[in-house]
Amino acid sequence: IRDIGCAYLVGAMSIVWMLRDPRAWPAAVMAGGFQLLHAATHVWDAAAGKVSAAHIASDAALVVLPALLVLWFSWPRLGGVQP
Repeated sequence: IRDIGCAYLVGAMSIVWMLRDPRAWPAAVMAGGFQLLHAATHVWDAAAGKVSAAHIASDAALVVLPALLVLWFSWPRLGGVQP
């Protein structure tokens, strides 16, 4: 858990950086890419039947949705960031 927490902390720092300087959008997109790959492992586990329905719902709200939101928000001209 601590290792993924550290990765999310670095990602959050890149998003704050982008908010302060829109030219840092590539760092935030990379953070979103990491989050999306992390979410994909959770989706894979759900598709393979390795987790319960309650766990799938939790992952959708706490892992998949935030990853998509970070990518949408940080991608140029989609979420309002202008390079």
